[in-house]
Amino acid sequence: MAVENFVQIPNKMFVDTNNDEKLVYVKLLQSQMIGYLDKDNRTTMTTVPVLITLLGWSKSQYSNKKVITALNGLKEKGYINFESTKDVFVVGINKWNDKEKYELDVDWRESNVTFSGHTQIKYSVIDNLLENKDFTLYAYAEY
Repeated sequence: MAVENFVQIPNKMFVDTNNDEKLVYVKLLQSQMIGYLDKDNRTTMTTVPVLITLLGWSKSQYSNKKVITALNGLKEKGYINFESTKDVFVVGINKWNDKEKYELDVDWRESNVTFSGHTQIKYSVIDNLLENKDFTLYAYAEY
């Protein structure tokens, strides 16, 4: 039986990211396999149009803005680093602490939900969750 490739998203993302940010993050993780890779620092080279194509989104100014907004959100939250989204740019995918715990206050429960660790998302399902689907809901169900 063949082993299926997957990406790992930090469960912290359930606390502080939106669906577009998770999708862009997953595509960056997938593309880093062909980028630069070492034990601690993962990087990839990309462009906004390449990310739009990988995400299967229509090519438009709206899609450009969605990708740039997601990239900036991921950068502000400490998941990635980059200097600029002009032309070809290098994205550093930051390492996260798998043991650190994050709490989320939810209306449907008396106590907070605590997240730590990561969730594996198989490559075979990612492309089915890109458009008109809720990647966050799927990832949470996998969690």
